Amino acid sequence: MPAETLTPVPAGLRLRLLLDRLAPALAAVAAGLWDEGCQVDRYRAWLRTSHQVVRATTPLLAEAVQECLRREDPLSAELAPYFAVQLTEEHGHDRWLLDDYAATGADPAELLAAPPTPAVARFAGAPGYWIRHVHPLALLGHIALLEWYPPPAGVADRLAARTGLPAAAFRTLAAHAALDTGHGGALRAFLDSLVLTGAQHRLLLTAAATSADGLVDVLAPLVRPARRHPTEESWPTRTGSPSSASTSTTPATSSWPSSTP
Repeated sequence: MPAETLTPVPAGLRLRLLLDRLAPALAAVAAGLWDEGCQVDRYRAWLRTSHQVVRATTPLLAEAVQECLRREDPLSAELAPYFAVQLTEEHGHDRWLLDDYAATGADPAELLAAPPTPAVARFAGAPGYWIRHVHPLALLGHIALLEWYPPPAGVADRLAARTGLPAAAFRTLAAHAALDTGHGGALRAFLDSLVLTGAQHRLLLTAAATSADGLVDVLAPLVRPARRHPTEESWPTRTGSPSSASTSTTPATSSWPSSTP
C-alpha cells in the first residue's frame, strides 16, 4: 500500500490559525477601547494613534516594492505586484484620519506635530527591519493582522450616537470596517497561492506574531493610560545661577517622575 501523501498547509491558513490563537489578547483590548467609556477624548486619542501607524504604511509598502525589485528570487517576483497594488490602495488613508480629527473639532496639525509613542515606533518599525534585513514576505504578516481583524461592524454609528460627534468624524473607522473584509479575503487567497519553504513560513509567522504583540502595546494605553515613558518626561532642571550651583545648599529641583504611583 503506498504511503499516504500529506497535503501541505497553505500559507494563508497557517497564518490565520496562528493569529486566531493570538487574537484573544487583541480582542480584549479592542473591547475595552470601544466600550461605554469611549467618549470624545478617547476617540481623538485613537485617531492620533491610528494616524501615527497609518502614515508609516505607505513608506513600508514602497520599500517592500523596491526591495522585491532589487532581489532576484522567484518569491519577490510574485510579491512585487501585490505590494504595488496595495501601495495604490493605501495612498491617502492618513489624510482620511486628519479629516476625521478635524471633524471632531480638533486641529489636525496636532497629529502632524505629535511624536509617535515608543510603542508605535516599535510596531511600525519592526516590519521595516524584516523587509531590509530578511525578506519583504514578512510585511504580509503585518498586513494580515491589520486587515483580518477590522473594527466591529456598526461601531462608527454607536460612537457617533454616544459622543454626539458628526458622522464625518468616523469615516475612516466605518470605511475600514467595510473594506478590510474584502481586502482580507484577497490577502488570504494570495497567501494560499504562494509556495513557501519552511524558513519562509517561519518568517511570515514570526513577523505576524511580533506585530500582534506590538499592536496590543499600541492600543492598551488608550484604554488604561500608562505612566509616561521616560523619554516623554522633561529633563531635570537646576535652580540658581551656574556659579552658585556647586556651593548652594538648596537641593536642585527635578521634574523626573517620582517612584510613588
